[in-house]
Amino acid sequence: MIVDEIFKPIYGKYCWNAQKGYGSFLTFQFGEPQLEISERDRVRNGVKEHIRSVLVYGSWHLWIYLCDWTIIAQTQIIATQSSKAKIIHRAMHRLDGQVLVQTVTHSDCSTTFVFELGDRLETKPNREEYGVESEQWHLYEIPGKVFTLRADGKYFYGSGTTKSGEEVWVPLTHKSHA
Repeated sequence: MIVDEIFKPIYGKYCWNAQKGYGSFLTFQFGEPQLEISERDRVRNGVKEHIRSVLVYGSWHLWIYLCDWTIIAQTQIIATQSSKAKIIHRAMHRLDGQVLVQTVTHSDCSTTFVFELGDRLETKPNREEYGVESEQWHLYEIPGKVFTLRADGKYFYGSGTTKSGEEVWVPLTHKSHA
């Protein structure tokens, strides 16, 4: 399946900087660190300032987005998207430093990310809350490509700078891909 093909280069790589983001979003980095440096000038209280920020991303950046998710340690659920922030942070810390060994996307569009120590991150669509075309997760690759899986079983694989509405969404069951 296309999802397994996309993730093959990541298998065997350590997950790092696993974090809870805004709301129930999760982010994971894999591969070599990459720097994103942005600069701008601004005027604040009549004083001109030069602002520089540096973000560190992996060669692959996994963003768990509009879906339900569960983190399972061995056989025990340790966090879900509705857990308290402290519990989610603890669960993410557990995944941080583990090696991704397998990714399985099921016919219902749920995805299981399997880590070396037997821990798993399981995602599943929440079509009622987010809609049938909600984007469950994104895998950003350096240089500039993104793979996105939607709740309706369609995916986009292409430029990460494609404008919304310009994407070509392909059913997961489709044999060829970009």
